[in-house]
Amino acid sequence: GRRCGRVTRTEEDQGETGEVVAPNGRAARGHVEEKTINGCGPYLYLRYWQGKTLKSKYIGKKKA
Repeated sequence: GRRCGRVTRTEEDQGETGEVVAPNGRAARGHVEEKTINGCGPYLYLRYWQGKTLKSKYIGKKKA
C-alpha cells in the first residue's frame, strides 16, 4: 500500500466559511480546508486571516 509521509504538495478543497476562533484567541473570518497530500489524507486545516496574511493551522486527519 501507499505510505503516507511528509508534506510536499497539496490539493485543496475549501470547506465551510464563517467566523472562527484563531489560535491567538480572537474571532476571525476563516474556513476549514481539506488537503490531500501525496495521495494521503484528507487532512483538515483551519485557514483564517490575520491582518493581510492568510494563516493555516493543522487540525488533524479527517475522521470517516
